[in-house]
Amino acid sequence: MAKGRKKIFKPDYNAIAYNACSRNGARISDLAQIFGVHIDTIYKWMRAYPAFREAIVRGRDEYDTEKIERRLVDLALGYEYEDTIAEKDSQGRTRLRKISRQMPPNVTAMIFYLKNRSPERWKDRLSGLIGNVDISINLPQELLPVLDEPVSALPPAEIEPLKLPEEVTEDGEETESKDV
Repeated sequence: MAKGRKKIFKPDYNAIAYNACSRNGARISDLAQIFGVHIDTIYKWMRAYPAFREAIVRGRDEYDTEKIERRLVDLALGYEYEDTIAEKDSQGRTRLRKISRQMPPNVTAMIFYLKNRSPERWKDRLSGLIGNVDISINLPQELLPVLDEPVSALPPAEIEPLKLPEEVTEDGEETESKDV
């Protein structure tokens, strides 16, 4: 953007920023282009004009909720959509025909959605206290249903001292292992 006169903020920029963010998912760089200013100017306006900042935050949140979250749910559950295919008729002419297709549910989207929507219920991490030691373990998915009791319900473990392997000196003689 060429240097020149500073662009003065106008109150109607709030509505423009909100609409750009909520309808199109506009980023800060997009807003700078819309208003014909440098990105730094957008950040300055956000600090100087709380209503402008709020319009951007609300617009982004609405876009994320209405567009992105909805698409994630659709992907997780599967959906039907219309597609156009080209077919040749008996005289060799190409004809376009609309058909209905089914997008099957996406397991990865389901996992992502559930882990973020209800992390305590859908976590694949086990953590808690064993004795007076705080632990955290990543578990394979197939083990999670097997565990009925929380880790904190397990009795304290007896911890034996770690033994170092026997050492061999340069003469080839073994020394005793030491407790650590």
